[in-house]
Amino acid sequence: MILIEKDTSIICPKNDGESYTIGDIALSRGFDFRVSKQQIWFTPLDREPEETFRDLKKNVIIIEMPSLEKERELELAGHVLYIVDHHDYPAFHLKRDNDRSSLEQFAELIGYELSRKERGIAINDQLYIYGLFENDYSKEEIDDIRRFDLECQGYTKEEFDSAILDLKTKSEIADNTFMYRSSTPRVTYLCDLHVMENEGKFSNILIRGDTFKENGGYLFFSGKMSVIERLRDLGGYSKKSNSEYGLWGGYEFGDEKVSFAEAFSIICDDVRR
Repeated sequence: MILIEKDTSIICPKNDGESYTIGDIALSRGFDFRVSKQQIWFTPLDREPEETFRDLKKNVIIIEMPSLEKERELELAGHVLYIVDHHDYPAFHLKRDNDRSSLEQFAELIGYELSRKERGIAINDQLYIYGLFENDYSKEEIDDIRRFDLECQGYTKEEFDSAILDLKTKSEIADNTFMYRSSTPRVTYLCDLHVMENEGKFSNILIRGDTFKENGGYLFFSGKMSVIERLRDLGGYSKKSNSEYGLWGGYEFGDEKVSFAEAFSIICDDVRR
């Protein structure tokens, strides 16, 4: 069934290229589009203010905002929910893997055909730069899509410049597994630089940083799913890109707290096998 604008509300954060694109499409089609008030990476639905839920339409599409309790509350109020997600939330024992990006799932729900660039944004969000190379996007197209994504994440010139400097912290801690120290809370561009420097060839990437607001230090891992499957047991957050690779991360404190020592042990143990 195709969802139409007169019967459907959409609740979505705006924190990356995919979510901004979903918003642009929704508004261009005349949907009731509600932007999360949280505007951070982790945006649980139950932390939204009540105004977000005022006068919702019958159908509600919820984009990457997990909360079983709030979802049940909305269903009891008579709403039909469509959960659009492709992430895991191990800290909340919630698994919402999907082989397709949220943008692709959303487009199907409303009967919308993605343009080449929109499809590239979707591929990027699910399969990252590797997927864009595999789907014959040029380096220029990849640079354009990645720059758009990073700007939507709120990257500043200083953060772009810092990532270039942080590239020099590279060390190979195991075969085809590289570690970096990030001087900023954002690590995505540092990953981009590593992958583009290696012409899109796959490798395991571990990034450590010291400060992420109240959550303290953080770890970010992009690499083999066999490693991520084990890291999930520690908590944090994760996403399965495909059967071969995905991402995982966690913090020193907060909801997505993980043991750094155990994470290092898992990563080094697995890649040396």
